[in-house]
Amino acid sequence: MIRSLIASLQFLTRLPIPGQFEADELGRSINLFAVGGLVIGAAAGGVSYLLQRLGCPWTIRAVCITVFLAGVTGGMHLDGVADTFDGLMSGKRGEKLLEVMRDSRIGTMGAVALWAVLSLKAASIAAIPDPLTALLLACGAGRACLTGGLAFFPYAGGGLAAAFAPHAKKNWAGGVWLILLEVGLIFGSSSLAVFVALACAAGTAFCLDLRCQRLLGGITGDVLGASCETAEAVCLAVYALLS
Repeated sequence: MIRSLIASLQFLTRLPIPGQFEADELGRSINLFAVGGLVIGAAAGGVSYLLQRLGCPWTIRAVCITVFLAGVTGGMHLDGVADTFDGLMSGKRGEKLLEVMRDSRIGTMGAVALWAVLSLKAASIAAIPDPLTALLLACGAGRACLTGGLAFFPYAGGGLAAAFAPHAKKNWAGGVWLILLEVGLIFGSSSLAVFVALACAAGTAFCLDLRCQRLLGGITGDVLGASCETAEAVCLAVYALLS
């Protein structure tokens, strides 16, 4: 399990994590992506604490944390946001929709979606005096949506996610949400905020995956990235509203 966690962090982040993994071993790490997300959230919480100690204003701190979250993952999932929303707003279906999503250029709606996701994250973080719990939940929930997407929806494309699709387990995809709920109840000050934020994150990803399945016949790596980022942003926003 430790090796799977290391493999998940190696894939999910751009941190120089040593170790070499066989394809099957890397694929099985999909079931621990949510735990890897908790590690990313904890690191973001550390950045928040450091900036607070340095006397950094709330708004600047929130932007710095948002930039950190994008940088530590190499913007991998943000690329999916742009491609997915360019495709969804194109009015196309099937292979024609996939062609739009595979275009390396960012269209108008992709740029708007990126702006909306990043702005919502920064604004939400700025509204939370101590964002550690929210960051743990949001980063964990976003990665849990990667596992859930591959476990409950057919995979329709190639790319990096193809190596993980056969290994995503439904019991793990559901169980990790219980882990996130427990973490939130331990560290959070409002059980209502924790529960509703996680539920909204899961619901957002589910609706996005379901819509793409109907248009494409399944989900792709870009769709997974979009569901991860939108779920993360929604989780932060709901937690900020209710905490």
